[in-house]
Amino acid sequence: QLLFRSFFEKTQLFRIDKGQKPIYGWQNAAAGCLAGLIDRQGLLLGAAVVRRIQADGLELLSPCRSAEQLAAVRLGRLRIDPLTGRELHHSKNPDCESGAEI
Repeated sequence: QLLFRSFFEKTQLFRIDKGQKPIYGWQNAAAGCLAGLIDRQGLLLGAAVVRRIQADGLELLSPCRSAEQLAAVRLGRLRIDPLTGRELHHSKNPDCESGAEI
C-alpha cells in the first residue's frame, strides 16, 4: 500500500484526446484502469491510472514527467486504486463507463 501511495503521490493529470494520440485497448477503458505511457520508439515511459473516461478521450494520473515524449497510451485490463494499490473489480454498472472517475 505504501509503495503505491508513494508512486502516485506526485501525479499530474494528463488529458489525452482520441485524435491526439493513439489509445490502444480502448475497449478496456474504465476508471482505475492501469495504462502504459509509450514513447516514439515503443518503449514504456511510465505507468498511469485512468481517472476519467470521456467520449472524446481520457484523463490519466501519472507521476511521469515526460509528456512531450508521449506517443501513445496502452490500456490494460487491470484496474487499481492508485492510493492503495488494491485491485478494483470490473462492474457492469454504467457508472464505470464514460464520465466515471476514481
